[in-house]
Amino acid sequence: TPSVRSSDGKNYEARFEDMLRRTREIELPRYFRNRGHIRNRSAYPMLVTFGDLSDPTSVAQVDPDDLAASFGTGTTLKRITVQMTDDPVTTGIEQRLGWLPDTYSTMLDGNANQTIRAKNRFANSLNQGDFSQGVIP
Repeated sequence: TPSVRSSDGKNYEARFEDMLRRTREIELPRYFRNRGHIRNRSAYPMLVTFGDLSDPTSVAQVDPDDLAASFGTGTTLKRITVQMTDDPVTTGIEQRLGWLPDTYSTMLDGNANQTIRAKNRFANSLNQGDFSQGVIP
């Protein structure tokens, strides 16, 4: 099968191998490079907070450029870094978000599927997989 090539001419497999060899900390850029009609796409992961940790519908998106709006005056985001590591996968999110195992087959608002009729469109756009990968007991 032909290999997918990126704009720099490297095939997907070579780029993936390059990524796996990286061991240093990498600072994420604020935005990905513009590609065609796709512009100003955030390179940051989605950030959220909960008004009430026991209520999945209280989820709210956090603006990384205005953390003060969610967390108070003086709160700013300086940078986000990522790094490949051999450390064990962290666990415990299900203790902080006790409802997480109950949302295995639903969106955070309890609906089975995303719908434009949802009362809370943001909670309806997220599910368990947005917070944890793998099996939660």
